[in-house]
Amino acid sequence: MIDTVIKGGTVVTPAGVGQWDIGLEGEKIAVVAMPGLLPSEGVRTIEAAGKIVLPGGVEAHAHAAANVQEGLRELVPGTPNAGPAVHSLGAIWGGTT
Repeated sequence: MIDTVIKGGTVVTPAGVGQWDIGLEGEKIAVVAMPGLLPSEGVRTIEAAGKIVLPGGVEAHAHAAANVQEGLRELVPGTPNAGPAVHSLGAIWGGTT
């Protein structure tokens, strides 16, 4: 049962980009539909007008062995770092896993 509707945004899918509404069941995308077809009563509605909406991304390429040293604004290859676990947490906080 759809409990959240994201509406009015520009939705990016593997099939293309368009003005669609998204119905969620819990944390999962249940349906991508033409605007106005999903229920509007009894559901949480997220207005996404003027925004780009896309599903969770997967970061398939990372430089976990490189680190930005404190005080510098560039990557320093081969410097010690906190390891992949910390980089993974950073990706999660940034919205990409």
